[in-house]
Amino acid sequence: MLLTVVAWAIAANVANHLFLAGVQPFELAGASAIIATFGLAVLDSLFGRTHAKPISHQQFALGLILVGLVGADYAKLEIVGADLADRKEFEPTQLSKESGKLAWHQVGRR
Repeated sequence: MLLTVVAWAIAANVANHLFLAGVQPFELAGASAIIATFGLAVLDSLFGRTHAKPISHQQFALGLILVGLVGADYAKLEIVGADLADRKEFEPTQLSKESGKLAWHQVGRR
């Protein structure tokens, strides 16, 4: 269990650094999942048990649903960001290194 938490923490940190470097949120969703998957695969090959049970159909379906929800969330973030940029009323401000979030402000209004 602890190894799973460590792998997800590493994936989150790498995704945060990629976001700060300018990678789009939807691409980060896939990158985070891939990094965590490969990290867990490496840890399982090093410390894993050979008598693990195969995944059930319900667990597989739940995993697909969760991946779809995360993907939809990131896709919506990209759509909202593109919509705000297209309106020309809003423009992105400087990326905050403390929060790692891109802020939007209205142009010409104070």
